[in-house]
Amino acid sequence: MKRLVIAIALIALVAACKKKEEGAAGGGAKPADTAKAGADKPAEPTKAGADKPAEPPPAAGDLPEGVTPEMAALAEKMVSAMEGMGKDLTAAGTDCAKGAAAIRGGMAKLQPLVADAKKYETQMKAPAAEQWFQDKYMGRMMGAMGGLMAIGQTCGEDADFQAAMKEMEALDM
Repeated sequence: MKRLVIAIALIALVAACKKKEEGAAGGGAKPADTAKAGADKPAEPTKAGADKPAEPPPAAGDLPEGVTPEMAALAEKMVSAMEGMGKDLTAAGTDCAKGAAAIRGGMAKLQPLVADAKKYETQMKAPAAEQWFQDKYMGRMMGAMGGLMAIGQTCGEDADFQAAMKEMEALDM
């Protein structure tokens, strides 16, 4: 699960940095200019899954061997927390400080879930389990990280935002 989350975050950040470089080469707006544009609008924190209830966990018969209903429920909570962080990142607009705060807030919500997931670490490494989690949650996780891609274009060189990204990478999932 850690590899999946980090891979998505890194893919999103690399894509954002490439777009930033392309914009700079084409004479686009400077990061400082775009950061100021949304600075007067406060980002409103969201609750993970506030506008959409978490999906009920699948029945045991619908799960691959080695994946328990408890594991599926925990994965749902983790993805919902990531979706909440993605909404907070989107709400941050181009404000790097709000983006860093959104990442840190999201990580605070994920930390206890990650601690709970530790007991399933061996089971989650089984090929069938990894494939099931990827098939079930990859689309939602990519969607959740859309906000990271957008703000990453602006905040790719912001020290606090980058520090928050490193903190996210360090989260032991």
